[in-house]
Amino acid sequence: MGFHGTSTRNSIGWAVSHGYVRMFNEDVRQLYEMVELRTPVVVQP
Repeated sequence: MGFHGTSTRNSIGWAVSHGYVRMFNEDVRQLYEMVELRTPVVVQP
């Protein structure tokens, strides 16, 4: 699983990223600053 950013607002919230968690670019930057590499992540609906 991976996380990646996008600037395309209408692509968020749809199952089109082939297993990745798609987030707004600014949100990815904030997440990167908050967690260390290899931090376990639980994704829940």
